[in-house]
Amino acid sequence: MHSLPAGIYSKSSMVADCGSPSIFEHILVCDNCTICCNSLGECHTTEDEYRHTEHGILALIIGSSVLVCILMAGLSFIFVKKRGKKNMETFLRKTGEESIYTFILGESYLGWLLAAFIVVIQIFVFQFFLKNSILEFDNITDWAYSWSCPVDNVNCKNEMNISPISWFIFAVVMFTKLFPDIYSGMWVCYYSPQVRTQKGIQCFLAGTVLFVISVLSVVVSLMYNNATAREDTDLIINSMVILFVNDLDEQLLKACSSAFPVFVDEIIGTILCETRDKSMQK
Repeated sequence: MHSLPAGIYSKSSMVADCGSPSIFEHILVCDNCTICCNSLGECHTTEDEYRHTEHGILALIIGSSVLVCILMAGLSFIFVKKRGKKNMETFLRKTGEESIYTFILGESYLGWLLAAFIVVIQIFVFQFFLKNSILEFDNITDWAYSWSCPVDNVNCKNEMNISPISWFIFAVVMFTKLFPDIYSGMWVCYYSPQVRTQKGIQCFLAGTVLFVISVLSVVVSLMYNNATAREDTDLIINSMVILFVNDLDEQLLKACSSAFPVFVDEIIGTILCETRDKSMQK
């Protein structure tokens, strides 16, 4: 297939049945097409096709977030002169007293395992959303084709119907829900060097987990809504589902508190006990 001169043709100039599901046994490959349509008559522009995998995107988000946390801890070493001022009660409150992430600050191996378990589950679910946020014409994902190309018209039409006010509401919801966690995660990472020995490392890990999961929630929500939201209600519903995944750590702590209240109280008690012991020594 010959390439088309740039600037002469519009998006509707090269339309082919190269979408998924395909009308052919083997999906048609059309590198020069501007729009691909599937067997359902749905179409989308090829410029939105993303060549990176969900694993690469996930690694980039997590890696960048961890680097930010390391940078915050490094800045603390440079600019914060007095060490040991922050107590564990403050870190417990900032990490979230209603989150299973607080178990990272404790001494229970089972508590650490529970925190690690829910983090793995959250990342796995986010990866699932990322995978379905990628437009692949040779593979079926959740990406919703938003263009239509009628056979009796030479021009294709974008039928996406999301109003600016819906994106504004989405931004407000994301900000009010996730900004406190993002800020708290950075705060914990920044002041973690002020806590001596192993506790400082635990504080840094707790802050990093809180920050990474919150950033993932924002990015995944943006990507998945861009891929699947075609109406105002889609935008809100998708956001609520992803925010529920973000809240799994709190839901697990509620479940543990209901089923094993003594176990939870012991973990929280050991964290607060260290604060009291240090206060009595002063």
